[in-house]
Amino acid sequence: MKPDMMHLSKSKIMVTASLAIVLAGCGGSTTTTQGSASAPTTEGDQATVVNVVVTDTASGQTVESDLTTFKVGVPYHFIVENTGDRTHELMIIQPIEPGTMDMEEMDAMALHVIEEDDLTPGSTAEFDYTFGADEVGKPLELACYLEGHYEAGMHAGITVEP
Repeated sequence: MKPDMMHLSKSKIMVTASLAIVLAGCGGSTTTTQGSASAPTTEGDQATVVNVVVTDTASGQTVESDLTTFKVGVPYHFIVENTGDRTHELMIIQPIEPGTMDMEEMDAMALHVIEEDDLTPGSTAEFDYTFGADEVGKPLELACYLEGHYEAGMHAGITVEP
């Protein structure tokens, strides 16, 4: 190979590698998919999987998580499945009395939010979250604050430990 072509090939490889690194670091906060969730796991540096189901039935609305106690500094990968017939949202947030603030204020207070557009009936949304030391001992919950949903039972308390 000619020296000029070797330089060009090395440049292409470096640009391609740099682009791959940049793209790998640009993960989104919420991904919406169709399908079923898996069991909680931790493998090496991979996140612990947390399966959450939001649903609505004739008797009420629920948030169910297969993990409710979390450790500071441990990465968690939440897989949230909407098995109901209605659109929902999901927040990790301190409990708020429904109707005391508008949705934008609640979104700003939340540690993480899956918007209702991303949690339509039959959909699954995913996000990663690592709890910090400042969240230890705070009352927190997984909750849906769409009108009437929280009051119908759509919240579940969680605990963060050191």
